[in-house]
Amino acid sequence: MTRFITTTAVLLLASVIPCQAAKVEWRGAAMLVTATTACGTEYMVGQAIPIRYRPSGLGDNGTKSSIAFHQNFYGQAFPVDGRFTTNTLTSVAAGQVGANWGAFTNQAKVNIFGISPASYNETTVTLSIFGLIQNFGDVSGCNVSFRSAVSLKP
Repeated sequence: MTRFITTTAVLLLASVIPCQAAKVEWRGAAMLVTATTACGTEYMVGQAIPIRYRPSGLGDNGTKSSIAFHQNFYGQAFPVDGRFTTNTLTSVAAGQVGANWGAFTNQAKVNIFGISPASYNETTVTLSIFGLIQNFGDVSGCNVSFRSAVSLKP
C-alpha cells in the first residue's frame, strides 16, 4: 500500500510540474523554382529537397532562426540572429555537414520573400515559405529560389 501511495504521489507531482519548452519547428519539402547555371547539375529547377524551419522566440528555440535543407547524404543550415527579415538579402553564417562539416567558404545570403501566414505561433499547423539563397550548397554563384510547404513537427 505504501508503494502505491508513493507511486501515486510521484505521478501527481510530475503532472503539475511545468514541462520544459521544446524546440518548435516545421518540416516539409522545398521545390527549387530557379537555379543559376553555376549550380550545374547539383541543384536543378524542380528538385525537391527536405527542409526544416525553426524560428527564434518560440518554445526554447532561443534567439536564432534557421532554415536547413537536408539532401541524401548532406545537410546545410542558414541561421540568422532573430527572425528572417522579409524581402531583405541577409548575410548568414551558413554551414554544412556530410562527409565533412564546417562553415561555408562562400558567403551565403538569404532573402525570405514571404512566410504565410505572416503571423504564426507554436500551434500554427502549416506554413508556406518562399525565398532565395545565394551561394547555395557553398557553390559560388549558385543562387536558387524556392517554395516550400511545411508542417508543424508534433
